[in-house]
Amino acid sequence: MFCKIKKFGACDKGAVAVLSALLMLVFVGLGALAVDLGSFFFQKRRLQSATDLAAIAAAANFANPRQAAIATLALNGFPASALQTLQTGSYVADPRIQPGLRFTPGVTGALNAVHITTQTTAPYIFGAIFLPRSARADAACSPSGAQNCLTTSGGDSARVKIAAQSTAAQNALASFAIGSRLLSLNGGLLNSLLGSLLGSQLSLSVMDYQALVNANIDLFTFSNALATRAHLTAITYDQLITGSFNAGLVFNAIADAARANPNFNPLATTPLSELAAAAPNTNVNLASVLSFGPFGAMSVGSNGPISATISAFDLINAVAQIANGAHQIEIALNLNAPPIASASLQLAIGERPVGTAFVAIGQTGASVHTAQTRLLLTAQVGISGQTSLVNVPIYVELASATAQLSSLQCSGGDPTTSVVTLAVTPAVVDAWIGNVSSADFTNFTGTPSPGPATLLNVVNLATVTGRAHATITNLSATPVSFSYSEILKATKKTTSTTDYLASLLSNLVGGLQMKVTVAGLGLGLPSNLTQTVGQALASAVSPLDQTLSGILQTLGVGLGQADSWVSGVRCGGAVLVN
Repeated sequence: MFCKIKKFGACDKGAVAVLSALLMLVFVGLGALAVDLGSFFFQKRRLQSATDLAAIAAAANFANPRQAAIATLALNGFPASALQTLQTGSYVADPRIQPGLRFTPGVTGALNAVHITTQTTAPYIFGAIFLPRSARADAACSPSGAQNCLTTSGGDSARVKIAAQSTAAQNALASFAIGSRLLSLNGGLLNSLLGSLLGSQLSLSVMDYQALVNANIDLFTFSNALATRAHLTAITYDQLITGSFNAGLVFNAIADAARANPNFNPLATTPLSELAAAAPNTNVNLASVLSFGPFGAMSVGSNGPISATISAFDLINAVAQIANGAHQIEIALNLNAPPIASASLQLAIGERPVGTAFVAIGQTGASVHTAQTRLLLTAQVGISGQTSLVNVPIYVELASATAQLSSLQCSGGDPTTSVVTLAVTPAVVDAWIGNVSSADFTNFTGTPSPGPATLLNVVNLATVTGRAHATITNLSATPVSFSYSEILKATKKTTSTTDYLASLLSNLVGGLQMKVTVAGLGLGLPSNLTQTVGQALASAVSPLDQTLSGILQTLGVGLGQADSWVSGVRCGGAVLVN
């Protein structure tokens, strides 16, 4: 039955037994590796869970994040030595930023996130019999990189290094806005501007407007009132603001919300009623005005989970701008400000960037914007000792000013310790003395480049033309911080551009390039027409500056300035982030 030694090479008896023995060794080895790899991945999941919990605990306790992380690891069966690194920093939940770049370590001041890495070891159970100690357990490596790989370590018994990492950030929210402080109220100008936007004549007094400025409205209360007046139920706040509502209905809801405030001043009753009656018969969509952020999915009628307030005037002004279907008005201004003989205003209001509002509730990374605005202020200025008037067309284009919630710090989840920081960038301003066509003025897809304007035309004698350009820019955002006491008061703070010191009109007039064309003999003309025109314009700079500033403040924007405020804060617990 057995092969003779001389014929062993040609004998095949017992081959199955030999092969079975060899294969059994392979199967046993693979089974051992499978058991070991399963154990390693179990330990990996266990370490990752402990690391996630430690990161959350550390982010919720910035007073002593390392102690919080070590204590959490200990509760989950890992020693203090398992904590390899702990970095505090700033996390921005901005989908436009790659996940790996949203956390910035080493930020001083306002912190909102923690990134930690951990490491432990686990022994081979059976695999050490078959694998050299220096081999890498490549099958157990994560594609994300070495920090998540299982590798062997030296020593008498082969062990595997198991690493994990996690980032957690405070789940804090703030309500904030960008607009104007209305440093001064001009009843006549406000009536003209708001009346033109609404297509009605207004006769409100300065006291009426002051009452509207002082009337605070809670955005959730306003939305609930709007849903009630529109007979809407079982909808969310996001569904509400994306709906279309009659402007009069919206103004009446604003009045309802104002009266619901315990500190409501009865003096606001009359202006609220007059504005509601003056509202145009057009529909408005509030998505370009309000943003409820993570609370947008809540059902209308819920109690507001965060204080989000705005003045009745700010909300009415914003709604009036979008209620004007053409976003364009033209009015004559009664200035009574010598040497200005008369003035008229053309105004065009563009759209805010898609998906943004001027008041919002959100986490770090959320932003609010003013609307792009164009205005053409045309004034006739008197010349001392002359009957002729200098025509001054001042074209101003304001881009969208922005305020982004850059950080929100709450110590131990206590809102009284909160500090909210906004990164505020005032609008870029382009201003010209020049001739702008009506078509270019209303076309927001392009930027007008005005040509020379006729400043003075002495019939049959001479013509003076001129052109000037000035720009206000602010290339970097300015951090503006709000303490808890300032948040409770909704204190408004002004951010000014850093590269512009003199008044805009002074720069325009100072840089005006004029050209004189003599048509006739020139008899009776001043010897230096350009000097005469320049002196007339210089004398009109101050009243024109005041007029321009008042118009822009009424619209909620400013020349080289942006006003922002925070009206509410919510210090939630920490959560894992990408």
